[in-house]
Formats: sequence, structure tokens, C-alpha cells
Amino acid sequence: MKRLVLILPLVLMSLAAPALAESFPHYADVSGVAADDVLNIRAEPSASAPIIGVIPPDTTLIEVTGASEDGKWRRLNAGERSGWVSARYLESEPMPPWWTERVPLFCYGTEPFWSVSYEPGLLSLEMPGEEPRSLGIEWSGAPQSGAFETIGWKIRGGGAEGFSVLRNRECSDGMSDRKYAIGIDFFLRTPEEDLVFTGCCALN
Repeated sequence: MKRLVLILPLVLMSLAAPALAESFPHYADVSGVAADDVLNIRAEPSASAPIIGVIPPDTTLIEVTGASEDGKWRRLNAGERSGWVSARYLESEPMPPWWTERVPLFCYGTEPFWSVSYEPGLLSLEMPGEEPRSLGIEWSGAPQSGAFETIGWKIRGGGAEGFSVLRNRECSDGMSDRKYAIGIDFFLRTPEEDLVFTGCCALN
């Protein structure tokens, strides 16, 4: 009887624990495609949708940005648009989720064209006609559970300061039909001007 008392709480805990959801974006490799074949990229998550591109069978480090509602397809960017491939032919790369701040990111937007490269603890901001500006992350925060897949940064460097918020959301760059899995809002006060940007982020 004592043994059952000890085991039962463990069983109940395992049943109550939620399954770890797939986090986007992440890297995946082509798997299960014959050496003389290709993996089709389709316009919609359907085997009958038009083919808009192909991926060689030995391709690795594909950035996956989303999944279909039925979980059978994965979204990725191909050229100037997004497309869909069958999930059965992709194998996820082991990597930490992007919101853990251990994954390099590249963020960008338009009007004006700007970009931010992120390495853990450091940002580099590039603007047209200007030298890259190095910015340190003075403070950061992310939900420990990852339930919201959000990062907040307090930024400072070179006389500039501000903050940025990155969230898991479908994001369009405004220049193509590509879809990204991370949106960024970037606010920076410099000695010359106040900058407010909105854009998208990808794995770097």
C-alpha cells in the first residue's frame, strides 16, 4: 500500500504536465527523401497545391516559421514568398528556443531600411549611410515557461538608450510575400533623434 501511495502522485503529475509545444522559428533538416528525389515546396499546406520550389534531399538548417492547423505541414520561406512542405520529411535540429536569448537573430524593416543583428548580450544597429552602432543589452526578460514566447530588452550604448520587444507572431516584411515567426518593436533615443522601428526577425 505504501508503494502505491508513492507512485500515484508521480503518475498524476505526468498526466497533468502539458506537452512541450513546438517553438517557431527553428531549424530543420530534410529527412527521408531519396538521394535522387527532392522535397516539394507547395503554395498551400496541401498535396494538391501548386509546387513553387524544391529542396535537395541533403539540405540542412532550413528555417521553419510555422505549422498548419492539422500539424501535417511546415511553413518556410522560399525566394520572395512563403511555402509549405510535408512535416514527415523534416527533422528538427536540436536547439534552444529563440526566446531563451541563446539564439542569434537578424531583424530588419523598411521606411527607413534598418537592421539589427543580435548575438547574446549585444546588438548591432545599421541604418542607411551610417556606421553600425553597437548597443549593449543592459537588462532583459523573458517568461520562464515560454508560454508567451516574448523577449524584452533594455538597450544602452554610445550615448543611446531605449528598449525593444520581440514576440512570437506572424510577421511580413512589407516587401515580399515571406512570412516570419517573430515580430520586433524597437525604440531608441539617440543624441540626434528618437527612432521607432517595427519589423521582423529571422534566425541568424
